[in-house]
Amino acid sequence: TQNFPNRYFAAAEIRSGSLPLWNPFMFSGTPFLADIQTAVLYPFNLILSLFVKSGELSYLVLEGQVIFHFILGGFFTYLFLRCLDLDFHSALLGGGIFVFSGYLFSHAHHTNLIHSVIWLPAIFYCCVKGAKSGPIWLWGVPLLLTMSFFGGHPQITLFIIYAFALFFLTHPY
Repeated sequence: TQNFPNRYFAAAEIRSGSLPLWNPFMFSGTPFLADIQTAVLYPFNLILSLFVKSGELSYLVLEGQVIFHFILGGFFTYLFLRCLDLDFHSALLGGGIFVFSGYLFSHAHHTNLIHSVIWLPAIFYCCVKGAKSGPIWLWGVPLLLTMSFFGGHPQITLFIIYAFALFFLTHPY
């Protein structure tokens, strides 16, 4: 009920060529771009502006975006587990467990949370890959943390930073 109007407004404004700084339709006007939960700068939300035609954004596009993020999270988990030298079936099962976990499924309607939390296994993947293949992979960590932050749920990004720090300090390389 909150995210669809926000996504619609941001996509329509960007499609019309203006930056959505102020939303005059909510609470008699409110700052829009300054609110992190609107997630205007999240790259996948910016892509939504391509789907706005004649002032309409289909709810199915937003549902597809959530499903895409679930698939992306499972893929990142699979890559991370393969990087930990697990076999194909174990990594696939781990990706499925992450995606179909009670936490993610119970928060599927909180799109900002989903857009932020799916970057956790990708960050771990970059950390392990950086330890194995070279430090260039570690540059992916701040990039992915930025993606998580722009997803619109800063608390999750903070928790990811805590988890990454703990993982980075305790993982045997």
